[in-house]
Amino acid sequence: MTVAVVYFKELRKEDLVWALLQAGFDVQIMDSEISIYSTEKDDALKFEQYIKENQIDAVFTYDFCPALSDGCSICSIPYVSWVYDCPLQTLYENSVSNDCNYIFSFDKKQVETIRQCGGKHAYYQHLGTNVFRNSAIVITDEDEKKYSCNVSFIGNLFSDGIYDLAGQVVDEATKQEYQNIIDDAYGKWDGIDRIHGRLSEQALDKLTDLDRGKFNDKFKMPLDDFFCSTLISYKLADLERTDMLGRLAKYGMRFYTYEKNVNISGIVPQPPLNYMDELPKAYALSKININITLHSITSGIPLRVFDIMGVGGFVLSNYQPEIEELFDIGKEIVVYRTLDELEDKVQYYLSHDDERRKIALNGYFAVKERFDNQKIVNDMLIESCL
Repeated sequence: MTVAVVYFKELRKEDLVWALLQAGFDVQIMDSEISIYSTEKDDALKFEQYIKENQIDAVFTYDFCPALSDGCSICSIPYVSWVYDCPLQTLYENSVSNDCNYIFSFDKKQVETIRQCGGKHAYYQHLGTNVFRNSAIVITDEDEKKYSCNVSFIGNLFSDGIYDLAGQVVDEATKQEYQNIIDDAYGKWDGIDRIHGRLSEQALDKLTDLDRGKFNDKFKMPLDDFFCSTLISYKLADLERTDMLGRLAKYGMRFYTYEKNVNISGIVPQPPLNYMDELPKAYALSKININITLHSITSGIPLRVFDIMGVGGFVLSNYQPEIEELFDIGKEIVVYRTLDELEDKVQYYLSHDDERRKIALNGYFAVKERFDNQKIVNDMLIESCL
């Protein structure tokens, strides 16, 4: 059986190829340069042509592409997608209802959304990591000098000003509504969704009337979900991550990011890292790796957590409901529910080396035994009747 792994303009991850090859499949890579958000018929036809010319039996991707689904539907072959973003706007497109789709999401609540949007084969599937690749990482003396640190966070602040622009142009009542949501959710990770379903119809109407070049939802995502993910969730991330970095600067915090303008006392931003080579070394050589999840991800565990644990790194993550289901908290991973608790635990685990190393080792074995990509991909293929 020949399985095609498709890369998109925005997304090129190689780990699916590894897992499929290890499973014994003939794998072809289509580097499409097509946007994962595409719904264009011309793009669907390009995918159709590739599938027929290369005698592809099934397609596998990270996240979901509507045009690719349409191409697979025309060719009557299965399209397996493993979704690791939430919310993912493409899941609201009509193509989600194609019979060929087998959609696996890392977030249980998102699975419900996929089914509500017409997805006939929608399943929950937590993420994993490439244990085979991780075991091949070689850390040199130069790497130790470059990446060793007490605490690190790898990510972005989302400080693009969209939220602040909205606050300048909407009426006072609408501004107060979403400010109340920000205040209620800020720095709280207790498993309660504090952002969705709270904007009134009047507020949604006002937000929709904003500059459509900036805020227009060209997808079919419900307005509440759209504004929660583009305005509220990103603003919370900006505030929380800025606060977190400022608090942890005195502990030797290192921040790797694409952000150009970072003005946080004690923080010198470091350039972004290559996913395949540099990122695993940074995870392995940081005493404490911070995970802080977007509030739009209501239950699932981000990929970052599995990748850190997969190289033996210690994870200090905000609480997510599924962490409690998949890991032994305090033995394989450590969680915080407030920013005060985060700082307290950073201080504690920096001064308790043996305990920290033991948890990191337990986490590594947990991921190696239970969350290896090869095993997960095999399970998804069986569920997809391949």
